[in-house]
Parts: sequence; structure tokens; C-alpha cells
Amino acid sequence: MNRPVIAVVGSINADDSIRLARLPGPGETVDARSRTTSLGGKGANQAVAAARAGARVCMVGAVGHDGAELVRALAAEGIDTQDVVRVDEQSSGHAVVLVDDHGENSIVVLAGTNLAIPTRIVEEACGRLGPGDVLLVQHEIPVAISRAAARTARAAGATVFWNAAPAPVDVEDLVTDIDLLVVNEHELAAVAALLDIPPHTVDMVTAVSERMAADVVCTLGAAGRPTASTVPPAPHPRPAPMSWTPPRPATPSSAISRRPRVTPSPTAWPQH
Repeated sequence: MNRPVIAVVGSINADDSIRLARLPGPGETVDARSRTTSLGGKGANQAVAAARAGARVCMVGAVGHDGAELVRALAAEGIDTQDVVRVDEQSSGHAVVLVDDHGENSIVVLAGTNLAIPTRIVEEACGRLGPGDVLLVQHEIPVAISRAAARTARAAGATVFWNAAPAPVDVEDLVTDIDLLVVNEHELAAVAALLDIPPHTVDMVTAVSERMAADVVCTLGAAGRPTASTVPPAPHPRPAPMSWTPPRPATPSSAISRRPRVTPSPTAWPQH
């Protein structure tokens, strides 16, 4: 029997990481110590993490005329890249990351072809999912694409995870056809504010999650696996679900070509 599939619809970037003693202020020039180019993007990072954990992974996204190395790196991780398309007239996503000696960073992102993922390709890929399969989406691609992916995957019976990062700033940024919301404290507050969820409810969720995390740390066994006792009882009744109907997603138009499956090369995703 085939293993379940984890499909990731999301961003694919080339990242330039520049190390320096301290981050520059406005108008200031600071000497850099080193520069490394790696392969990233929230979507691609999720895909690589899942593949390295042993999952069967399919990546759905877009690269530009300069994206051959990005696709080769994904394929080298054992990731199915048949649904990564090339947008010939654009450049791939790119990020510049400044990191100082204290680990603080500043990041500039050029979205590039991450804004041009075709809805048709997304719906075809997500429509092939089924019960037991999983879809992962983030917030580094147009929300219309994430909505189309989530809606199609859930209709096919798959489980949908939405990592709401970067934090949404408008109610139209929300993806609602999901089974699990993955957020940090800041992102949780942003989503809750957009849905008019009372602050005390947000505080309750935060407190429960912190308690669960603490319990997991305290009860990890020798094999590093949490036990059933790590899940605390809910302190209050579960709030009634809130409904919201998102607008129909727009279909991006661009000249694309289906990218053939790429044979893995020695190029490897960087180890973090």
C-alpha cells in the first residue's frame, strides 16, 4: 500500500545569508564577514523537513528562469517536483538575510515567482490527494492560492495545515478551509484579532499551549516520545466555531511550462 502523501504548496527561494558583527543602522555601511547562498522559502523548508523525517513529499510551487538549481536541490531530498513549474519571464524568489554575532537578523525578501503559482496546477495537485494525505500551506504566497489549495485538498479528503506566517494583517488574508492552525504567540494574536476573538480566549489558548509544551518536556521518555498524559484537560468549554466565507480566489495569469521531474544531483539542501 502506498504511503500517505504530504503536499506542500508554498514558496521556494534562494537565500543569501550575510554574517556581520552588528546590523547596520539607517544610512550606515558595515563590513561583512562572510556570505553563503542556500535554498529556502517557508514552503520548501517544510517540504525538506518532512522528507528528512521520512515522509513521501510533493512540492507545488513556481521558480523562474534561474530556478534549475532550486528544483535540483528539492529533488535531491527525494521530493517529487513534478508540480514545480517554471515561469520563464520572471526570476525565482530571493531573500537576503543579515545575521549579527548575537543571532539577531534582518531579512529582505523578493517574492518573485512565488506570486505567480498557477491556480490550475495547485488545484490539479491537491485534487490528487485523498484521505490520509496532508496539505501544508503558509503565508508567503498569495492567499488566493492557499485558499484554492486548502479548499481542493479538503474536498478530496485530505487534512489541511495552515502555518499563518508571516502573520496576516487583514481578514482577507485568512485561510479558513483548514483542520489545524500552526502559529506562534504573535501570529495567534493577529489571527484572533481579525476574527474578533476576545483577548481572554487568546490568553486561555496560549496558557494551555504553554502548559502542554512544559508537560511534554517533563514527561519525555527515553525514546523521546510524549505520552498521553502530556495533554491537559481544557479549562473552559470549547468556543463555538466561527464562520467566514472568503472571496473567490483570482487566477494568476502567466506564461508557464510544466517542469519535468528532475534527477537528483549531488547538490544538497543545507543542513541547519
